[in-house]
Amino acid sequence: MGVGEFESLIAADGPVDLLKAGLLIAREQYPSLNVDLYLRRFEGLVADAKHHLGATDPRGPRAVELLNDFYFGYAGFLGNNDDYHDPRNSYLNDVIDRRLGIPITLSVLYAEMARRVGVKARGVGFPGRYLVKCEAGRGEVIVDCFDGRTIDRAGCQSLLDSMYGGKVKLNAEMLRASTPRETLGRMLNNLRGVFTQKKQFPRALRYLDLAVKVQPDSVEFVRDRGLLLLQMEDFGRASEDLAEYLRREPGAGDGALIKEHLQLAKKLLVRLN
Repeated sequence: MGVGEFESLIAADGPVDLLKAGLLIAREQYPSLNVDLYLRRFEGLVADAKHHLGATDPRGPRAVELLNDFYFGYAGFLGNNDDYHDPRNSYLNDVIDRRLGIPITLSVLYAEMARRVGVKARGVGFPGRYLVKCEAGRGEVIVDCFDGRTIDRAGCQSLLDSMYGGKVKLNAEMLRASTPRETLGRMLNNLRGVFTQKKQFPRALRYLDLAVKVQPDSVEFVRDRGLLLLQMEDFGRASEDLAEYLRREPGAGDGALIKEHLQLAKKLLVRLN
């Protein structure tokens, strides 16, 4: 089963293979998905990208320009503005097939391609819009894969303004490179959001369960799972998660609200018993 393979991959010591792990997440939707086939297909795209870059120095600024030209132009990867919440935007196999995605899936494929052609690239867990940061010459280039463009810091602030109405100011932490586990956690959390919105709570719960395993130190996933379990009327497990969140984050800003939910879960559990 793909679930077991994914869990084995993230449980192993050493760095996580982000591309393979991302494809294994899609096994939740497509149990018979041939992950090796998609890995080979991706390597075929990488070969085409290398040909497109030719003799260009992968460490120079021109390499990012050519990679953008290939990825957004020749290969045709685009942000799905028409149906952003389509679950297929969150599965890497579908993004490879359809060339449509959301910021994080488009960025994962871009960064993985960049590294394979020699461009140093890392994903960036920017608020509301996952980005890619590439080394180019003596500086860095930030790529917004959803809009298919490079942006500077002023562009990053403009993104924040468009999403948060000018109330959030850019800081260095927002442009910190994400670890593979952080990226996988965000991918899983996006899927949790998609299926919660569709009121498909068991599926949303499965992705949250995996997110907790990917990032066991992320207490926010434990809190969110507790709140979801409360919606699902699983009051026992909801109580455990909410209590665990409060134990690990005694000074949390939402502590008072979570205590109210915990009290409700305990009260409803008593009624059931």
